[in-house]
Amino acid sequence: MKYSINTVAADLPKVCRRFALAPLLLLLLAIPAMAAEDSPGLRTAVGSAKADAAALMQQGKYASAYEMYMRLLREAPDDDEINLNLARSSMHSGRYNQAVMAYERLTEKYPNEPVLFSELAQAYMALQDRQSAEQAMATARKLNPNINKADNDKLLDSLEKRYDQWQVHGKVRSG
Repeated sequence: MKYSINTVAADLPKVCRRFALAPLLLLLLAIPAMAAEDSPGLRTAVGSAKADAAALMQQGKYASAYEMYMRLLREAPDDDEINLNLARSSMHSGRYNQAVMAYERLTEKYPNEPVLFSELAQAYMALQDRQSAEQAMATARKLNPNINKADNDKLLDSLEKRYDQWQVHGKVRSG
């Protein structure tokens, strides 16, 4: 076939129509996904799963709760309750790295909550990072002047002994 300016010009609308449909198709595919994120069904499913995970925590089934909170985190990464319970279930199931990451997300979002910094310090101690634990405890003391430094130091010492013993016996797992 011989190409001329007329044949190329005649084919141009067909080519443009094909490529013009691609963004429209992508948009149409994305709308249900965006709607699902804010759908009542998804919110209900997440709420139900959060209740199930909380029940596992109350039953002392921390590893199962951790797994459930990890799945929930994928569905609702900005949910504070999920992040807090993920951090706590991580601590109870020996996944200290994951606990630190969850507590750090929470302390970035809530920099004025001394309890979060105290729990973060405990997670750092589980990882045998006393310097980071002391920094987290110092932040907790700044936020709550009723927290006593001597009591903090005693707590860190006792945690250090506990986690040293666990590491000697090989019980520490990372998340």
